[in-house]
Amino acid sequence: MNPYEVCIIGAGLAVSVLAHNLAPKLDVCVVERRRTEEIGIKACGGGVHKAWFERARPKP
Repeated sequence: MNPYEVCIIGAGLAVSVLAHNLAPKLDVCVVERRRTEEIGIKACGGGVHKAWFERARPKP
């Protein structure tokens, strides 16, 4: 198993955009305590699209 180059804790708006922008160049891991279905419920959460997480999920 290869280590990630960047690990971001929390999937809030700012860090999600950061992870999305870093992902083309670096191996990025985002750790969030909430379930994927709960992300984006907050008023500002509309800026984080679920597709970002679905595309970035590691393959088994």
